[in-house]
Amino acid sequence: MKKARSRFVEMVFVVGFLALAACASASDTLETTAAQISKKPKTFTLHGTIIDWVTHLPIAGASLCIENHPEISCVTTAADGSYSLSGLPRRRTFAMTFQALGYVSTASYLWTDAVDAQDTQWDAGYLTPGDYNFFVAAIGETPDPSRGGLGAGAKIGSIVLTNPAVAGAQFTTDPVDAPFHYFGTNGLPDPTLTATSEIGLSLAQVTAGEYDVYATYPDGLDCHSPEDGDSIHVTVRPGWLTIVNALCQQSNE
Repeated sequence: MKKARSRFVEMVFVVGFLALAACASASDTLETTAAQISKKPKTFTLHGTIIDWVTHLPIAGASLCIENHPEISCVTTAADGSYSLSGLPRRRTFAMTFQALGYVSTASYLWTDAVDAQDTQWDAGYLTPGDYNFFVAAIGETPDPSRGGLGAGAKIGSIVLTNPAVAGAQFTTDPVDAPFHYFGTNGLPDPTLTATSEIGLSLAQVTAGEYDVYATYPDGLDCHSPEDGDSIHVTVRPGWLTIVNALCQQSNE
């Protein structure tokens, strides 16, 4: 297991004074590189499909917003559950909030350092209050509307429902409130698990407030974690479900 690390853009400056021509050549190269970097889009578009987590039916009319970014317009899901959000900033942690009649309000956090494409897919499933209370009871907790749910997981490649999840991931919080419970391949909490199974799900019911969520992942994976490389700062609201998402790739190391 190893702490996840953020991927940083490395710039290598070659300084040579062997000849005036060499200096001019290096200067031209740097100018070209700078121009290429300045042309790289600073924002991207997020699109996908919103479904009911249990029935897999599309959720129409749901409101999706990017928290703390009033310059990004909220959108409403279409009849087939599809949506598209434009103008999202790269290299930032952001939370997409979901609200719909008959469903638990949810804030999903994603670290966009992993986003290289200008158009990125993020599918998501959401819970009705009845289904949410069932899962909370399944981890041995009494559903408490004054507290909030906190889930965490990781996917290979992108947050697409059909993409494989990361098995062997572990999550903790600071401050410590309640432990994460990991779900087995049958979709139910398994008290024998100390890390995510192949379905990559975990859940805790915690006191509402501010938390840093930390993660460790199996060797051989390069996972894009937020902030300083190993934690993400989240706000858990009473009665809401908060989800932390990480994106991983197979490492070349």
